[in-house]
Order: sequence, then structure tokens, then C-alpha cells
Amino acid sequence: MKFVVSKEVFKKFPNYIVGVVVATDIKRNHHEEISKLLNVSVQKIKNKFLTENQVAQYPDISIWRDAFLNLGWNHKEIKSSIDAMINRIVKYGNLPEINDVVDLANYISLKYILPVGAHDIGRMSGDIVVRLAKQGDKFTSMGQTKTEKVPLGEIVYADTIEVRTRKWVWRQGEKAKIFPGTKTVFFPIDGFADTNYENVVKARDGLANLIESLFSGKTQVFLVNYDNPETGEFNKAMKKNIFKSKLSLDKPSSFVAEFSIKRQVKKSRTLTNQNPERREKNMKKVVTDPKVINEVIDSFARTTEEIFSLDELKNMLFSGRQLVMKYGVDVTAPDLHIGHAVNLWMYRRLQELGHKMVFLIGDFTTQIGDPTGRNKTRPIIPISEIQKNTEAFIKQAMLVLHDDPELIEIRRNSEWSNKMSAKELISLMSMITHDRLVSREMFRRRIQEGKEIYGHELVYPILQGYDSVMLKADLTIIGSDQLFNEMIGRFFQEKFGQVPQVIITTKITPGIAGKEKQSKSLGNYIGLRHSPREKLGRIMSMPDNLIIEYFKVYTEVPIEEISRIEKDLSSDPMKYKLMLAQEIVRRYHGENIAEQEVEWFKKTFSKREIPEDTEHVSIGIKSTTLFQALRKCFSMQEKSNSELKRLIKQRAVSIEGRIIENADKEIVLPVEGINLRVGKRKWFKVKP
Repeated sequence: MKFVVSKEVFKKFPNYIVGVVVATDIKRNHHEEISKLLNVSVQKIKNKFLTENQVAQYPDISIWRDAFLNLGWNHKEIKSSIDAMINRIVKYGNLPEINDVVDLANYISLKYILPVGAHDIGRMSGDIVVRLAKQGDKFTSMGQTKTEKVPLGEIVYADTIEVRTRKWVWRQGEKAKIFPGTKTVFFPIDGFADTNYENVVKARDGLANLIESLFSGKTQVFLVNYDNPETGEFNKAMKKNIFKSKLSLDKPSSFVAEFSIKRQVKKSRTLTNQNPERREKNMKKVVTDPKVINEVIDSFARTTEEIFSLDELKNMLFSGRQLVMKYGVDVTAPDLHIGHAVNLWMYRRLQELGHKMVFLIGDFTTQIGDPTGRNKTRPIIPISEIQKNTEAFIKQAMLVLHDDPELIEIRRNSEWSNKMSAKELISLMSMITHDRLVSREMFRRRIQEGKEIYGHELVYPILQGYDSVMLKADLTIIGSDQLFNEMIGRFFQEKFGQVPQVIITTKITPGIAGKEKQSKSLGNYIGLRHSPREKLGRIMSMPDNLIIEYFKVYTEVPIEEISRIEKDLSSDPMKYKLMLAQEIVRRYHGENIAEQEVEWFKKTFSKREIPEDTEHVSIGIKSTTLFQALRKCFSMQEKSNSELKRLIKQRAVSIEGRIIENADKEIVLPVEGINLRVGKRKWFKVKP
């Protein structure tokens, strides 16, 4: 017996790969432990994916949707098993448990976001093959006895008697079912070499490791791909009970495919006492090279205000262990700007050293309202808005951060705060004095001004500090306005016998107007969601005295080069401002786009040319009003009616270079159209 992928399937999908685990002699007595593992995976999926749209856009899901689309299958009706499973969790918040073997497969499937099957080998006949369905192929749905015909050409898993899985990785049938007495199991793990090769290998080896440690079973692993389309006779291996081959990789045994990867599993007594979730975890290698670490610390100097403390940070980085880096966010508003991204770039540098960022969504504390920077009580945000803001926040942050699951984890503080009893909260509050809490500058200011401080505002820093205890955080990078809350975190960690977290506070620069810090409400910010052109335009609008500070904080231009620019700045500030704009756009959108936008700016503003990429809008009539023309140029999501009318009143709209202030001004459209300009950077060619 062996596993084979047919040439016809590889012809359609040459990057298709399958990791295979064959298990025998399994002793099934660890369902409670597997149940815990599965619950952990389900919780992580709930944290990772908030909406079905977010699931659809995830690369390891979309690759299957694209493949199914190429085969003519409607993804709304036919989903890969992992797609369907995650969508169920997103929709209902849970996943039913079936039995220990299937639940273990589902745990691995969710952990690595891959389709994972489980087939009872004892009920197989001959080889199991991924092939195109043939004339006479039949399939029995799970729990049914009546067979159904399988359409010709459909990709299926089948043995010599019957189809075991329909539509590739969609739905297993009754013949693949795992029973209480099943002792031998075939696990296929499907993927694509150019998308998730590493995860297929990790999932395969992790699953085999768990089978050996939990079920005391014997395992053999294989990797099937275009060059190695079959595994060899694993049935022969089972009969001889020689799964533990001692042959080296360069001398594969007769039943191991030439390119299959042999695992080397070291067993010890302590293995069974470890957290089961970590048994198959391959820890990311942590960089401890003194030269590299010192370069990172030196690079932080240009964006850092204070470190509590530098010696503690160095000791942690040289320790060789993977640090837990807490990035706590209040999701009151969904928009991030380049000021927020300063911290994200620093976290990214530490991720590159092998350390893990815990992206902590403060969904519970956001409902309380952070009093930071407020002279009055902050209004409570509804749950629905918090969820929406969270999704937008994560999407923007991932423009900067590494998305390797070994380097980032998304958590919510509602996981523990929702479960906290009144007794536990009072116990926390008893550890800290009222005098310490009201020593905060903003509270002192309110007291002096005779303004109220509400009880829940005093609780906020306690709960935020406790987050550090629950995560066992080693480090956090924050704006200086959050220092009080995170120092409470250090205080609580020491109270709970933990090593206190290192706190790095970053510099806060003025916004592009040159006064207050960046803020959406003030409109003086450069947003991560802004287009490359919008970013460039906003930078070009800021005062010259911010150029050097922005170079230091928001670019990677060497300090030596910035010093040279500073000396020469007065000779041509426009030149260096454009250089700054190009560097910032390049950092977020790449070199090519940055060069294109700079060229566009030069043509449009220096040479007074109309941009070549002006958007063309046809309105279907020969004459219209200015307002109606504008309405055709922008969707309601982009600009509301009142916003368009305000732009006209503010003299921000011109036609062929002539400013028009009357929204009802009638415009006759020639065949070739007119050039309509909105603000400094938006052009339209409006045609009848």
C-alpha cells in the first residue's frame, strides 16, 4: 500500500505538495489532553480572524479558493476543509469535538492553516491516490449508506474501490471515517510549495511527534511533490513494524520515497510532562550575536526617548531565549499614522532577532476608556465599533510587522478580564495605593481644576498593568504618554514574582502642521492607509523646520547623511523635503512607486503639467452642475455631499485652472472633456 498523486493532478497544479503521516499501533487514551489543544487552536483562530472576509484574504486560504475557481467550483458552495472550519469558528465561535484522532488532525489543521485529513487504513483497499475521477467512481457521504456518482474529471482521494474524499480537500466520506477501534491512520496534509511548504513540513512533523507522545504510536513521514509523486510501500513497513528506520537520509529505505524527509525524534520522560501545545513547536532561532544586537540598540537611539532600563534590555537580548514583546493597543480609533508606526518598526527589528510580539487588543479596557491625555472622561465605545476598529488596526499594523506565527500572536485582554471576579479585582486594587494612582499628572490637573475623576478611570491603569502579568511580558515599546500605565505593569509583575518588563518610550514628533502631535481629528497626520500620493503631498505641505526631525524618526537614512543634509538644508529646503517624502513613501510602498510619485509631483507642481494618469469620468450628459460633476468623481464613502460643498466653498475646486466657488454653476462638457482639479493632488478628466 502506498500514497500516490497522479500526473494529471500535477499537470494542473505543479506546485501541489502533500505531507504524509502514517500511524500504527496507536493507543487512544488522551482525549482530554487533545481537547485542550483543540480549544487553544480554536481560541487563536477567533483572535486571528474576525470576519469571513478576513478569512478569504488570508494567503493560505485564498490559494485554495483560487485553485477551486480554476477548477470551476464556486467557493461559496465548495470550500476547502480548512476554509470551512475557520469560517464555522468565525460564525459560531466554536468547533464540535468528534474523537481524539479527528480532533488531533483538526488541531494541526487550525494551527498551521492547512487541510488535514484522517483515513482509517484498515478500511482501505490498495493504494490511495489523488487523481481525476473516472467513469463509475462512487462516493458515500459521511453517515450515509447510499452511494452517489462522482462527476468525471473531479479531483478526488480514492482507493481501488471507492472515492474517499470529494473535490480534492472538500469533504471526506463514510469510507474514510475514524472509529473508536481504529489503530492505523493515514494523515494527508495538503499545500502548495510556493505558498506554505514550511508549514506543511512543520505540520507533518508536529503531528507525528504528538502521535508518538500521546498515543505511543509508531509513525512514518513522507513528502510527495511533482518530482516525487508517491511514497513507496508504507503497508510493507507496517507489517514489518519497522517505522523506526535507522537508515540515514542519503540511503533511504525501500519503502521511503527518495525525497521524503526523515524525522529524528528524541524522546525523554520529561516530554509527557510538557505543555502539549509546545511539544511540536520549533522555536525560532534567537540571534545573540553581540555585533547584531548592538547595531539594533544603536538604531533605536534615534527614535527612543527613555529605556527602563538599558542594562535589563541588553541582558534579555543576550540571554538567548525568545522574548515576549507586548504591544498593547486601545482600539478607540481605527487609523494608524507614521507616528504609531515608529514603535512597529522597532518591534519588527526585534522580530528579526527571533523575538515574538504579542499583539494585545485592549477590547476590554477600550470599553472602560483610557484617561491618558484627557481632561474629561472619555465616552464608552460600543462592542460593535471595537470589533470593526480592531480589524482595521490589525490590517494596518501588518503593513510593517512580520506575519510569521512564530514571531507574532494576536491576543485580547478580554480573555482574562472578562473572567475576573470582583474578589480578584479587589485583590489587585489592594496592592496599590490611591495616592499612587492620583499622582498621575492628568489626574492632578483635574483635581486642581475642580473636575471629576471617576472610579473606572482609576481602574484602567490597574487592568493595563495586569495585562503584562498575564502575558509574562519581557518588553514593551510605547509612546511616552503611556509610561505611567506600563510602570504599573512593572510594579504588578514584581508583586507576582515575575521579572519586570523593559519599557522603551519613543519620541513623539509634531504633526505636519508643526504644532500638536499627529492626530486624525486635527488632520495633521500621515496615515498608513493614505495612498503614496497622499503621503507625499502631506509631507511636502509641512514646514521646513520639521524636515530633519522627520528624517531621524521616520526614515532609515543614516545619521551621517542626515547631518550632511542639516548643514545644507537652508540652500534648498524643497529638494530635501522631496527627498524626505520619497524615503517615507519608499518605506511603505517600495522604491518603484516612490520614484513614480516623485516624478508625478515634479511634473504637476514644478512643470505645471496635468498628470498623465488623470482619472477619466464619464457622466452621460452634455451639461451639468459643478456639484453633480464632483459627485460623479467621488463615491459616498470617499466624500459626502457636505464635504464636496465645503471643498467648493473653500476654493479647492477648479476647472481648466479657474477656481469655481458656486456649486450650482452650470458646466457644458465638450467631447474631449474638461480638466477638473480638487485640492492640490486630485485630478479628473470629466467627459459627457
